[in-house]
Amino acid sequence: GLRGTVYRSQHAGSTWTKVDTGLAAAVVGATKTARGALLLADVGGRMAMSADDGRTFSAMKLKQPMPITAIVDLGDGKVALTGPRGVAVSETLPH
Repeated sequence: GLRGTVYRSQHAGSTWTKVDTGLAAAVVGATKTARGALLLADVGGRMAMSADDGRTFSAMKLKQPMPITAIVDLGDGKVALTGPRGVAVSETLPH
């Protein structure tokens, strides 16, 4: 969403709750990892992670920030980040 705005539903979309992601720009990528974490990325290259089904998010530090357009879970705590500069593999997910 715009300016990091994200909504979540616990009722198959019948009701929605706004969630503070801590992201400042438009959310452009999201994935759920094999371990169940939800990852979000904004257009500015910032990422946030939720370990509680999207109720709360915490900032993630990347070794080398880059503009992000998509996130793909690779398993084993790794994600592929794509953007205008190419593809990077990040090993920043907690175990």
